[in-house]
Amino acid sequence: MSGTTTATPGPAPASEDTTPVKRAGVVGASGILGGELLRILALHPGLELEYVSAQSRAGHAATELNPHLKDVGIGEFEAFDARTAAKRCDVVFVATPPETAGNTVPQLLDAGAELVVDLSPAYRVRDPERHREWYPEVERSQEIAEAAAYGLPELDREAIRRANVIAMPGCFATAILLAALPLRELEGVSYDSIAIDGKSGSTGSGARLRESGAHTWRANVVAPYAPRGHRHVAEVAQALDDHGVGSGGRPPRLGMSTYGVDLVRGLSVGLYSFFEGELDERTLRRAYHRTYRDERFVRVQVGRGSALPLPDPKAVIGSNYCDVAPFVDESVGRFVLISAIDNMVKGGAGQAVQACNVRLGFPEEQGLEAIPVFPV
Repeated sequence: MSGTTTATPGPAPASEDTTPVKRAGVVGASGILGGELLRILALHPGLELEYVSAQSRAGHAATELNPHLKDVGIGEFEAFDARTAAKRCDVVFVATPPETAGNTVPQLLDAGAELVVDLSPAYRVRDPERHREWYPEVERSQEIAEAAAYGLPELDREAIRRANVIAMPGCFATAILLAALPLRELEGVSYDSIAIDGKSGSTGSGARLRESGAHTWRANVVAPYAPRGHRHVAEVAQALDDHGVGSGGRPPRLGMSTYGVDLVRGLSVGLYSFFEGELDERTLRRAYHRTYRDERFVRVQVGRGSALPLPDPKAVIGSNYCDVAPFVDESVGRFVLISAIDNMVKGGAGQAVQACNVRLGFPEEQGLEAIPVFPV
């Protein structure tokens, strides 16, 4: 009998992700979205935080404004230098006000940056006249605006995969578009306008201090602040037109009113339209399930089976999820579409990381698998 023995095979080793780690930087890290980017990137397995800039806070510890990041080891904010950022980073996230981003993005590209993800509205709207209408104070490169990909992954991943600049959607625009995209699936239904109702928490205004943002004004309110329109309508109209959402070959007219509500994080939108043709709720709901059956971060709700059966910001806080629900008011021929997101995550920093994952070839959910916090 041979003296050799045969070992019992153990479990196969787990496959390793061979995608190399990329270096990331954040410009404008002293703002609310900048701080949220730091929180998400600090735990991203494929992105190493290499450069953290805040021009007005250079030399100050990042934890002065982000006490929740005390043990993350981020260190001090640096003054912005485009060449330094481009040299040290594979991707640079820009979380500055749009007036700053309009100049910062081309500076980074001129310095050799491979990928810039802009969270501001500086490059969202391609058409120069429409951009000037809604953002008259924002100077930007029209060439970059024409080339930038609009960073809603559920809308156009192929454009994001090819882009050197990704212009991230606004928070309201994200919620509106994810509520509206399944309308592409409808046949034999016509509508010429959509009324949009939006309600947002105080972080939607950023970190700027203003009297109307004080607790004495903001608590216990449903306060209209843009009753005749909102600038995110410009990018929503552009996206609906680009992707064939509408009837009769034309996009719908959009009317939007917005309110500040007693939340810190989170927003909710409702879309309403009278329609002509045959449409029942089951047909509309099937369109939503077809559109989002393979989408990691969009959850279709049906109005039952949960303590919060309809889209509610309370059920998505801290996560990259968007909850959507469609209804048909058959008695008057009206559809009602509702969605809810955390404006800081799916409406901001989380979606920016999601788009970056798509562009760099990482799993789309990498770094974004946090379960919502509940209750809040």
